Amino acid sequence: MTDSSTTPANETTDAAIEQTFHLVIAEFPDEDTAKSAYNELIHARRAEELDFEDAARVERDESEKLHIHETGDTSAGRGAAVGGAIGAVLGLLAGPAGMVVGGLVGAWYGGLAAGAVDAGIPDMSLAEVGALLEPGKAAVVVLTDDENREAVRERLRAAGGRLLTGNAEN
Repeated sequence: MTDSSTTPANETTDAAIEQTFHLVIAEFPDEDTAKSAYNELIHARRAEELDFEDAARVERDESEKLHIHETGDTSAGRGAAVGGAIGAVLGLLAGPAGMVVGGLVGAWYGGLAAGAVDAGIPDMSLAEVGALLEPGKAAVVVLTDDENREAVRERLRAAGGRLLTGNAEN
């Protein structure tokens, strides 16, 4: 006899599906202050004091060049390493020459795939944030859920950031 008040293990509740995410953006007066705030967020996440899906630091240096540092995307180097390992394993099936060729092809493909996949905050959105920054300024962009939104906002504000999203009073 089954209990109709419980959800079977293979079904998902509507509450689990209806999670809302928010972008929290804070501008900082310089790259060092933004880097410090960004690193504090990463540390809080590792310490399980705070949770978020992705975070990025966007900087426009004095020569107006844009720099983006993001936690969520797989780097091309890591993609190449994973792809190389997979290619080498598959190459084992074709013998020693196949292992070398498979590893090289897998590394090349893995690097391309990692560069093409944007798993976190869309790079285009980060570039748009960067386009709004004055030279020498920086921003921290965080993708978070309802539960952690206010905590993220408070940490960015306490670190010297000027909130640009939501009710942006400092």
